[in-house]
Amino acid sequence: EHGEYCLAVTSSRRGPTALENRSRLVDHRYLYLGSTDIDCQDRSCSHQTKPSFRFDRVRHRRCSAPSLEGAHARCAKRRRATRGDPLPNQSTQAGDDAVKADRFADQFKTLCDNIAVVIRGKRSVIELVVLAVFSGGHVLLEDAPGVGKTTLAKALAKSMSVSFGRLQFTPDLLPGDVVGVNIWNRNSAAFEFRPGPVFSNVVLADEINRASPKTQSALLEAMAERQVTVDGVTTHLAEPFVVIATQNPYEHEGTYPLPESQLDRFVVKTSIGYPEPLTESDILADRRWAEPVDELDAVLDAESLKSMAHTIDRIHVAPSLRDYMVAIATASRSHPALTLGASPRALLSLQRL
Repeated sequence: EHGEYCLAVTSSRRGPTALENRSRLVDHRYLYLGSTDIDCQDRSCSHQTKPSFRFDRVRHRRCSAPSLEGAHARCAKRRRATRGDPLPNQSTQAGDDAVKADRFADQFKTLCDNIAVVIRGKRSVIELVVLAVFSGGHVLLEDAPGVGKTTLAKALAKSMSVSFGRLQFTPDLLPGDVVGVNIWNRNSAAFEFRPGPVFSNVVLADEINRASPKTQSALLEAMAERQVTVDGVTTHLAEPFVVIATQNPYEHEGTYPLPESQLDRFVVKTSIGYPEPLTESDILADRRWAEPVDELDAVLDAESLKSMAHTIDRIHVAPSLRDYMVAIATASRSHPALTLGASPRALLSLQRL
């Protein structure tokens, strides 16, 4: 049935043979494989135990009995385990993971190339922001005004074909302006919930440090748990959800520094910086008549985003690498130059990143 010969060992005594009784199986090198009710064993099987009896007669036959199928499968599985060969389902899974990894690399490059059409000469920043998005984290851009922070967020949302929401943080901004508010409807005689900009997939929190701490805290639940609670009713946010916050590090008048509890929600804190002179000349030439971000095409859809996020979840992290990350966190907590070390949440974000 399986197209392979097996060995059936009989005893030298007269009477019932091993084919009728509980038999002892050996491979083609006469190595003892144990007792079984089915006298079936693949020729290529091997075992390190010596035979405990002497046999005089060995005959060959094919696996044809239906009852031998299970034994033959167990036999092959034991042989692969002994040799260290991957099981069939493991080989198939490894092949699928390799294909998904290649697809992820192609889609990642395509997305970064598309954003680079608008954000010139900042490839490393683009890749870091995209990695933060697919790792489920949020980004804090701390830089001078006018270097392209808002444009980067808009280009990211348009390239991924997802919704974009913008919040201009000011001292008079209220938490309801961020998450939404219930409004009384006279026609239906009931309250209706009007969602705020936080219900977008990509949320730009522009100059986040200019709002009061109360308003800043309105983002905490959304950033950490992907949900918003208004008047006791919890609403889950759509995936993907990423907050790209900006702040100006040069003007501190009328600002409210972000608390450590909120800074811990950001996976990446980086800056874009000024472009090179040649790149800046190209920017001037491209933006004479229109904004390039308005003409940007989408290169990914919702299914592609889910597939890429699933691929990240399946990446294997070696124990030695996990130990190295734990050592970094431990050193940061005891270093005299640091006031507050990395938290376990920071380690989880680092591992996904």
